[in-house]
Formats: sequence, C-alpha cells, structure tokens
Amino acid sequence: MCLILMAALPTASLGQQPGDEPTPPTTQPEQVGQTSETQSSDAPPPAGISHLVIDRENGWIDIEATVVLRDADWLELLACLPGTRTHESILAVHARPSHIHLALLMLGLEPGAPLRWVPKDETFEMIPPSGAAVSVSLIVTQDDQTTETPANHWLIDRRTKQPPPDNVWLFTGSTDDPQLGEQSYGADLGGSVISLVSFGDDVLARPNNTTNENDEGAWGPNTKLIPPIGTPVLIRIRPIEQP
Repeated sequence: MCLILMAALPTASLGQQPGDEPTPPTTQPEQVGQTSETQSSDAPPPAGISHLVIDRENGWIDIEATVVLRDADWLELLACLPGTRTHESILAVHARPSHIHLALLMLGLEPGAPLRWVPKDETFEMIPPSGAAVSVSLIVTQDDQTTETPANHWLIDRRTKQPPPDNVWLFTGSTDDPQLGEQSYGADLGGSVISLVSFGDDVLARPNNTTNENDEGAWGPNTKLIPPIGTPVLIRIRPIEQP
C-alpha cells in the first residue's frame, strides 16, 4: 500500500544489503498527490506536505526531483533545494527537507547527527556523521521506459575515474537552529538534502569525514548516465539492513 504522509506509525524495517542492485519497479511509480484506493478517506495528509510519497509495504520513500546539473568540474551534493547549491548538485528536490525527515521516521529509521566539531581540551574534535544506513536510487521514465539506477552510478570519483564503490548513505537528520526557534530545521534553510561532503546541516550524508573544506573537488557527475537538464526524477530511499 502506497501512502501520502499520514501518521507516524511504527513499521517493520525493510531494505537491502549494501551493494545490492535495486529492484526494478513492477508498476509505474505513483504520482505525487495521488493515493491508492486502499487509503482511508478520513485520514488526509497533513496540510502543506507535497512532492513526497511513502510506501510502507515495500519500505521506501519517493521524492520528486529535477535534473539541474549534468556537467561540472566538481560536485558537493547529489540533491539540494532549488535556489541553494544547485551549482554543485545534480538534482533539485521539491519536497521540504523536514518533510523528508518525517517520512524516514515513518519507515522506522532513527536519525543520527551530521558531522560536527566539539570542544576538546583546548582544541576541537571532529565527530563523524552518524545515523541509520540507507540506499538511494534514481528512477527516470523516458520513452515509456522506467529505469532505476543506484545513485552512486551517477557520480565519478575524479581521482580514480570510477563511481563510488558503494551506495550507502546515512540518515543524519540535519540540525535545529536555536537562533531561529525550536521549529527550525537546518536543511530547510541551507538546502543540503543528500550530500557528498558534509556541510553540517545535511539530511543524508556519506559515511566519511569529508567536508566542503577538504574534499579537494573529489566528486564529479557521470555525465553520460545523467538525463537532460529538466528531466523529472524520483529519488527512492530505502533502509539498508545492517548486521
């Protein structure tokens, strides 16, 4: 059963092992804003939530996005909000990052924390990003054909000329900004939705200590696999079963 965001009910953790190829969709992904016939008519989605679908039965969420970059010297994100870091991100997402956070909670995932620096003695210690592991795949429909590709295939390590070796990301969960009140959510402001390097406000981040200060332009787009700018894309996020 495929649902628009409704209530945060517990769910079984479904997912795939790291490195698994994604399962091809058996049906056309539902358009955002639609619900299945089995959805209860007396439980409308919360006001203001759009561009995002959660499928509890299959254990994934789908996020509407658009290709905004396919050829660049370097990348620092896979996906960001429009009008933020689109000069260094392949995709712009149309859902609010805080709503993506809610959807991942509804799959039963626990957020960790983005990379951060904490005082230690007379200096600072880097704390790596943490959180539940997920995979990210990209669904594109062109010429009546739908393909699902692991997100790391759209990327190139500019040092090795190869894609990243895995498709593992962490649900870090962004941060709250105490200066803007208790209801603020960092990625709603900064736009860091799915990051290749850590900005400190990321919803999803790679499991490493690379930041936007020390990445040395390591990542680039795998242009030959990325569809034209303006192409609609569904970003599918699945939990990964961990030992």
